[in-house]
Amino acid sequence: MGTSPTAPRRTVDVNYIVGIPQNKRLNKMIQSDVNEAEKEYEKIQQKIRKFKNLQYAAGSWNGKRRIIVKIKHLEKGSNPRFVVTNLEATTSDLYDTVYCARSEMESRIKEQQLGLFADRTSCHS
Repeated sequence: MGTSPTAPRRTVDVNYIVGIPQNKRLNKMIQSDVNEAEKEYEKIQQKIRKFKNLQYAAGSWNGKRRIIVKIKHLEKGSNPRFVVTNLEATTSDLYDTVYCARSEMESRIKEQQLGLFADRTSCHS
């Protein structure tokens, strides 16, 4: 039985937090913050780490979404990271506690998978 185009649609609330790649538009939106972090680094010669919230819509998105930006400046230069989310919490809490924990968990799963495949041996001599 098919779904009628006039039938009411069900909506599902799904929370997400996902890293997205840099692009020219996002980098332009944070350029002044990156410059500020670089100046602070030059003053104190220690790692600078800042967070920022943006509202951004990629061309294929149906609207603006919350982007968390982590701006880190080290001796080698700036390294901004972008994360899209619909979760409500402070930027640093979401990035450090939720996003990084998820990423760490994925790394451990990948290590286990690689270990299982690498340790396969034949039972034939």
